Amino acid sequence: MDTKLIAITTASDEMEANMIVGLLAAGGIPAMAKRSVRDGYGTVYQGPFGSFDILVDEENATAAQTVLDAEDVPGELDEKPDIPAD
Repeated sequence: MDTKLIAITTASDEMEANMIVGLLAAGGIPAMAKRSVRDGYGTVYQGPFGSFDILVDEENATAAQTVLDAEDVPGELDEKPDIPAD
């Protein structure tokens, strides 16, 4: 059986991603974080910045979203973080 992973939310940084993955694991839902390439920083090295997609098995997506909704975790980043202009 093939497992299809889908992104259910996006974390703004690695620490937030780890917290969300831990929250889902505590709810019995396996999840993983993968650095998002949508930030425009490139794919080889993005440093400590950049967002992370939270991935779960398609079969667990509804249950995972229920856990995130109960903890008030946003479905997507509403806006980019404030970065001072040079």
